[in-house]
Amino acid sequence: SGVSAAMRLLQGDLSVILMPPSAASDFVNALQKAWRSGDRLRGSTSDLVTMIKTMSGITLDPGLSPRGTWPTDSGSAAKQKMQRNMIAAAIRTTAISTAVHAVTTLKQPRDVPGVRGVNQPAGTGRDSDIITVMHPALDGVQTVSNGSSPPNYEDLKAILTALNAAIDQEQLRIRDDVLFQQISVMRTDLNRDISARLAQVERTALRTPDDVLPALVLAAAWYDDAGRESDILTRNPVPHPGFIPVEPLRVPVR
Repeated sequence: SGVSAAMRLLQGDLSVILMPPSAASDFVNALQKAWRSGDRLRGSTSDLVTMIKTMSGITLDPGLSPRGTWPTDSGSAAKQKMQRNMIAAAIRTTAISTAVHAVTTLKQPRDVPGVRGVNQPAGTGRDSDIITVMHPALDGVQTVSNGSSPPNYEDLKAILTALNAAIDQEQLRIRDDVLFQQISVMRTDLNRDISARLAQVERTALRTPDDVLPALVLAAAWYDDAGRESDILTRNPVPHPGFIPVEPLRVPVR
């Protein structure tokens, strides 16, 4: 009945609108699979980085692209395409909003005035205008645990590139002036947030030791400071600090 269908839709069952066996059902299944893969990621910085990339990638899926109507389309076919485009647009903007909000939950390298940290929720402060479009089937952002390390320079650059690409693509599709303006404000806040983080994070590179050495000795050789052994140990899965293997290690450039 109409009442039960409405209840299913409110619970996140999009198949009420996009009925099988049409190709749209495949799109719904693919979307649910991708979204659930992001929803399962929780707790660590690495998981959040992966989730952000997954969410931003959803917006670039061809299945979410707008579909045009033709003069030869029947009234019902044209209406179905319009409804599908509205749903796809809502999903794309929700994915972008969810991914951008997840950036604010990433651990800060250190507390800096004017930069929103993990303890300050999105939407507070004068410079925060990030919009959030929620849906029961799509909501599921997790907060990073306090014990997690901050994202590194490469992760932040990858997040910035992925989200800006998704926002660029979406702004080409938006026809509503208010939504376009809100997305633009969200991009400005995102770029400001990540730029502030990048300024605090050391650029890293891969470097291979010449021999198996203790972390103290390696830090002294590379940085003239044995106390910087933590720069090596915290960035690499080293079994024992006394025996650094001869393999590429992610370490600070300076």
